[in-house]
Amino acid sequence: MDSATLSIIFGALSAFAAVASAVSATLNWRVSSSSKEYNRHATNRAAASKHEALIGEHPQLLDLHGFSHQNLAPLGLTQTEVAYLLSSFTAGDLFYQDGTVKELTQYRKVLLQSTKVQNAWREILKGKFIGPGPFTRMVDEFVKENPPTRA
Repeated sequence: MDSATLSIIFGALSAFAAVASAVSATLNWRVSSSSKEYNRHATNRAAASKHEALIGEHPQLLDLHGFSHQNLAPLGLTQTEVAYLLSSFTAGDLFYQDGTVKELTQYRKVLLQSTKVQNAWREILKGKFIGPGPFTRMVDEFVKENPPTRA
């Protein structure tokens, strides 16, 4: 092989290596960004879980979110039930957040057949703790189409 041919081969290999390096750097950046985003959400949810548990012990914390804890009794709810539902619905919001799951789980449907749970959803959880998104739309649709079947 003459030097001109070798020069072309090495040039092509060098260009290929540069492209492969750029692709690798881009993929590493995307993985790193996804990992940071996941960690940010996981850290936030872990902290939120601790805060939500405090509501079970100190229902007056609900007042900070725009719901007077004194209105629990008229809804037939205890502070423990609200803390449980808050934790459960926060987990549900996380589960459905990416929009890939299009239907409520059986667990969620059974839970939502309760008058107490539907009241808690409308009066406490929705809009104060659980924001708009796929989960909220599915719960609203279920509640609209399924009146409670038990207390």
